Amino acid sequence: MIFIILAQLLARKFDLYGKITSSIDDEDILHSYIDGVVSCAFTDIIMNVLTCIWLMVDFVDETNPMNLLTKRIPNDLKNLNSLLEKSSTSFYYDQLEPTIADYFVFEAYTGARDYSKKLLPNEENRQALDKLEQIMKERPAIANYLNKGLLYKRFSGSPKESEYIAKLAETQN
Repeated sequence: MIFIILAQLLARKFDLYGKITSSIDDEDILHSYIDGVVSCAFTDIIMNVLTCIWLMVDFVDETNPMNLLTKRIPNDLKNLNSLLEKSSTSFYYDQLEPTIADYFVFEAYTGARDYSKKLLPNEENRQALDKLEQIMKERPAIANYLNKGLLYKRFSGSPKESEYIAKLAETQN
């Protein structure tokens, strides 16, 4: 959780919490809404993806209790998509520029997708997230990072991650 606290501190320092809008005219409420999205993206998606990797969840064995995580992640992404669809802009809560929430959701969505497409909601329930991904990838710093191939391909510190991801890729093809 210290990661979220540091991220929130930096977001405040670099003005990544958004601006008051006609739909949200209280800064404390806006920050609370943004923090809720950040918490969902980090705790409910990123941490659960890391847990799936660490525990090497078997997608094939439907009786495995850890498969509950693989059912929960798509629902959480669907909820984040639904919330984003309510915004009048491409970013959460009618913001004209991305906030910390948009960055966390971008990371959660692309991380879940890169781990396993089975973690994604169906196509109609992720259209806003697909659009957010494209817009975020066009941001100069992110585009530069991706174009130079600087994206690290590991998600966790699990010593068996590479082996597990390779096995998972085989079963999904």
